[in-house]
Amino acid sequence: MKKVFLFLMLGALMSFTLQAQTGSVSGKVKSAKDGQFLERVQVQVLGTSNMVYTDADGQFSIVDIPAGKHLIELNQEGFISLTETIDVVEGKNTSVGTLVLEINKFLPSLDELDVMSITDDVIDADLGDMAVSGILSSSKDPFNSAAAYTFSSARFRRRGYGSEESGVFFNGIPMNNMENGRAYWFLWGGLNDVTRNQEVSDGLAPTNNGFGLFGGNTNIISRADTYRKGTKIVYSRSNRSYRNRTMITHSTGMMENGWALTGSVSKRWSEEGYIKGTSYDAYGYFLSALKKINEKHSIGLTVMGAPSTRGGSGASVQAAYDIVGSNYYNPNWGWQDGKKRNAKMQKSHTPVAILKHYWELNSKTKITTSLAYMNGESGRTALNWIDAADPRPDYYRNLAIYPANANNPEISNHFKANSQLNWDKMYEKNLYNNPDYIDADGTNHGKHARYMIEDRRRDVEQIIADVNVKHELNKNIQLVGGANYNSYKAHTYTLVDDLMGTDFIWNIDKFATRQDPAMILSNQERVDRVQNDYDYFEEHGEAQKLKEGDVYGHDYDAHVDKISGFAQANFSYDKFDYYASLGLTQTAMWRDSKVRKGLFKDNSYGESEKLYYFNYGVKAGVTYKKDGKNYFSANAGYMTKAPTFRNVFLSPRTRHTSLKDKGQNTDEKIMTVDLGYSYRSPNFKLKANAYYTKFQDQIKTMGFYHDESRTFVNSIQSGVDKTHMGIEIGFDYKLLDELSLIGAIAVGEHKYDSRPLLTMIADNEDQPVQDAVPVYVTDFKETGYPQQAYTVGLKYSSDNYWWVGVNANYYREMYLSYNPLRRTKAAFDRYKDVTDYSDDIESSDLFTGLLNKVTSQSKLDDQFTLDLNIGKSWRIDYKYYININLSVSNVLNNTDFITGGYEQSRIKTDSKYESEYDISQFPPKLYYAYGRNFFLNMSFRF
Repeated sequence: MKKVFLFLMLGALMSFTLQAQTGSVSGKVKSAKDGQFLERVQVQVLGTSNMVYTDADGQFSIVDIPAGKHLIELNQEGFISLTETIDVVEGKNTSVGTLVLEINKFLPSLDELDVMSITDDVIDADLGDMAVSGILSSSKDPFNSAAAYTFSSARFRRRGYGSEESGVFFNGIPMNNMENGRAYWFLWGGLNDVTRNQEVSDGLAPTNNGFGLFGGNTNIISRADTYRKGTKIVYSRSNRSYRNRTMITHSTGMMENGWALTGSVSKRWSEEGYIKGTSYDAYGYFLSALKKINEKHSIGLTVMGAPSTRGGSGASVQAAYDIVGSNYYNPNWGWQDGKKRNAKMQKSHTPVAILKHYWELNSKTKITTSLAYMNGESGRTALNWIDAADPRPDYYRNLAIYPANANNPEISNHFKANSQLNWDKMYEKNLYNNPDYIDADGTNHGKHARYMIEDRRRDVEQIIADVNVKHELNKNIQLVGGANYNSYKAHTYTLVDDLMGTDFIWNIDKFATRQDPAMILSNQERVDRVQNDYDYFEEHGEAQKLKEGDVYGHDYDAHVDKISGFAQANFSYDKFDYYASLGLTQTAMWRDSKVRKGLFKDNSYGESEKLYYFNYGVKAGVTYKKDGKNYFSANAGYMTKAPTFRNVFLSPRTRHTSLKDKGQNTDEKIMTVDLGYSYRSPNFKLKANAYYTKFQDQIKTMGFYHDESRTFVNSIQSGVDKTHMGIEIGFDYKLLDELSLIGAIAVGEHKYDSRPLLTMIADNEDQPVQDAVPVYVTDFKETGYPQQAYTVGLKYSSDNYWWVGVNANYYREMYLSYNPLRRTKAAFDRYKDVTDYSDDIESSDLFTGLLNKVTSQSKLDDQFTLDLNIGKSWRIDYKYYININLSVSNVLNNTDFITGGYEQSRIKTDSKYESEYDISQFPPKLYYAYGRNFFLNMSFRF
């Protein structure tokens, strides 16, 4: 009955057909400096989708506006935004006369600034897996501007939401990864100048592209006729993830033949970034075309891609940082033939094509249909080794923290001299003391690789179909609805990338023979277990010998199909605006493996069971418009979400087993409310919000090497409940005509309020290592970002079009990602009972010291940074625009700013010696914010 009722609500919202009259508004816009009329000024009726641009004579006209009082906002690069109150009368045109825009001497153009919340450094962290803010860019909202730019270097997450809680659309097409829910930022990397035109819906605010997500929604508009006619050339210099960037963008505007075209290309490159060993070679291409067939129909096409190859960095332990003498030590590279070679190269190229049909059915109804297709590859190389020593230079046995090294005074010097990958040693191991393999027939197959480079791939193919309808029901009501079909397939496999001088590698699972000691296996059973492709072994009588380019290990497709629909009603009256929205989703997901694992012959090959989820969401809100300056808002929402593919399948590399098999296959539930106040006047802007969000039945997953099982395991915490509450304040106050005070405050309390159930599945065993064990993390704080962030600054602008700004920033309440094994009852009991092994240790002291050390949450130090920006612009004959701006972050060079990290999941619990119970043997791995860094941007537009 619940499903039937929700579908009836959806149908009812989309089926209204009442008619009513609207009005229009018109006017002209000119510059306060010289009185010339301005072209391409954006004029929008706030709270609606009605938006136009002024023509060559500065004129504009907006039709189909519901009768009543509204606010219109005018925006043009280089000018201060202007907001005016209008009173629209049914069936009549309201003229606002000539409106005057003042020169913005501080920021002549946000387009000229490289202001993004999604930095390349965050993208570098994991291709396709970026846990980043859902707000893409700065906006006129003073708090959003700080959250998107100023706080981004601290990995700030607004309201503590991950990017899977924020919706991203590209031309109305949803762009959140179907496998993990996070946004596809890297698909348009380097295409800054053609991705700036955005519709941003803050938090629960309604969006016309779908039901959206509760962390806010951003729609990047790439319709060709919305770009300014002209050409822009950009060169940038930086010392961050890349050193150089060039971009060229050209737009024709709407031509007399009904065509509009926009194209852009870019290149970003560096032999080495801020962190040693991190090379960078990336390109971007973009083409948008629109053909206006007649007054009712237009066809648009967008094609884009961003191929990139980048050297990865990695977290390490503080002991390694201290010995090397840098908190930016990168263990992933080493010297080979006089050049730096990185073992973890990130490669990605997934082209996207979006075809759209725009249909203005009549003056009240607009229908947009879309078809999108993407098909490409992404991967990351990594070292693998078989019957050989661990080659990682910061492997824990190479450090002084390893107990066996306690009496070795030279261990630190040895590590410092050998702190990078030793490629020559690995090649020597492959080529010497490694006899050729000669089969029973006497055929010499050459050398088997002990060390190799593998390429861990996830190649995506996705097709999306979407229809969206907007209808003006009457002077006060707008109805919006749509339906979406999304089919996703990710081919997930590993390639043999480099055999490092050898001839082949056996396609076997090196962990498969490390079974439970209680198991007694025959020789044949051992041989069967190690086969990555058992069917090949059964046919040929031996494991497959792989060459470079062959598939190694796992090989499966991750399928996710989703059908969704939404309906939304927007109500606008003199003093109040309301909205209500309903979203429905049906999701199916399954695994399809191309190989049969020897370990799991009956549960690894072919298609798994298809898992189905029905989900819904409702949200509503009201805004009270006290006058043209003061606004009060309240919003509330509730939604359920299907778990993601990566959370549902417990060990997808090896078998079909899912949470459903464990009885833990539960939808996530989210309930949230927020209250807001905003004030806007020419001299003062203020935005304040208070929020409360309750997450229930979330799932957290991670993978790691488990010492006791001697294999790779997948850790799944189900039943994760969290509460996020806090306040957000942003302000911009003009102290003098040329001097403004700006600031933002985010104070949150984001904590766990449940005991999740921990299940650990080993790659080499069918029985779980841990099975639904409670994890004692109630009242733990959420990890990986500052829960409190503060910034205050001054910006000064000159009449000669130069500007300078400075911001002081402070961050606190930051915590490391926790190891759930250290918060189980077994861990409590083990560390409490360690006193049983030694009579000369004070029981109470040991219990208090070790137990608290093991189980308490790891909090990071508070941090302070200072940022500076300065720039100059020139406008020549209203035809040529030159802009130079320099931003310097972390001016005081704070190199001790830990932005995050994680407790290692390895933990020693099987020794009778107190020293080996000390978790310092496996200390946390840490990430540091860049020290002093800069970005210089120069552009020429004509």
